[in-house]
Amino acid sequence: MKLKYRASILAVVIIVFITMINCMSCYAEPAEECPEDLTVKFYWNTPPLSPEYNYYYGITIGPGLQGLFEYQPGYPDTSWEPLSPDVWEVSFEVSQDQMDHLYQLLIENDLFKRKWETTDEVAVGGSSSSIKIIANGREYDKIPGESEIKPEDGKKVYIVSDYLRKIVPTNIWEEMEKRQSQFEESYNDE
Repeated sequence: MKLKYRASILAVVIIVFITMINCMSCYAEPAEECPEDLTVKFYWNTPPLSPEYNYYYGITIGPGLQGLFEYQPGYPDTSWEPLSPDVWEVSFEVSQDQMDHLYQLLIENDLFKRKWETTDEVAVGGSSSSIKIIANGREYDKIPGESEIKPEDGKKVYIVSDYLRKIVPTNIWEEMEKRQSQFEESYNDE
């Protein structure tokens, strides 16, 4: 009887050990140097507002030393009249120093982890955002916006989100604000 009990415990320990080894390979530590395929996509959307004040923007950094900024005023679906204008996209260059710093921020703030605990107290009526990361041939789970996850994780996500915004050249932000103002002024609520 004792032998069967010990064999059962040993089998459970072996299964747990094998599972842990498999999981460790799933959650491999990121490389120390910025990978060539590092791509970070950040999306931000206004809180629910009337169509003329609503907009979203996206920032994509990488792969390589390139960035893409996209912006669209209004609501992108066809249920609103008048329809929103097409997405405005503009490319920009990113320095190797900026890529290296971004990668270090991702590591320091633990954004390569797989699970994000959401908070029970999601802000209703606030803006929404998310981040997607590709590195070393792997696409990581979408990272919810800072208001949707535990406060301590939200602070870390904010640090990275803020840096992503700073990478975008000032003239692009100014052009986006100009386009948004024009959209608001020209909006005709029929």
